[in-house]
Amino acid sequence: MACLVAGCSSSAPKKLHARHPIRTPPQQNDALKSVQSTGIVIHWQEEAPNGTVRRVMELHAATGQWNVQTLSGILRSGSGILYRDDRPKVRFKAPLVEARRSLGVVIAKGGVVLQSIDPAGATVTAERVRWDARKNLLVAMGNVHFRYQPPGAPKPVAFGAAPQMTFDTELDAYHIP
Repeated sequence: MACLVAGCSSSAPKKLHARHPIRTPPQQNDALKSVQSTGIVIHWQEEAPNGTVRRVMELHAATGQWNVQTLSGILRSGSGILYRDDRPKVRFKAPLVEARRSLGVVIAKGGVVLQSIDPAGATVTAERVRWDARKNLLVAMGNVHFRYQPPGAPKPVAFGAAPQMTFDTELDAYHIP
């Protein structure tokens, strides 16, 4: 018995004719490599040392391009939450967000607003912010303004401005280079 591309038969093999072309399935390298879309939602998660999965970042964007192989891309009208130890720490909003998961880095540009969640009360605005998820550091650059007003406080208890400031992911510790 001989098996042909078209099927198995107990009779002698038949010649395939040109009118019956052999169709091969798509190759692995033909798989989807990048997506350009609207209404993008990205959940960046990583495996924790104890084997559980922890959240790193949640990102919503109006439009953008995302490479599904490198897990990186450029997104427009972005907002989301930065996590530390699987707990939400900072909300952010920016016109342009570039994420590079392989480096553990997110760069937000074009007028960025950061608001602390835990602890609450800190707000940072800057032209550009670079978040290093592995080091839990936010570097704000360009016309940086910081304001801390604890919940229930009648006015800010700390504020300032500088060309560049570095914060931890909670926005509760900072330094000016």
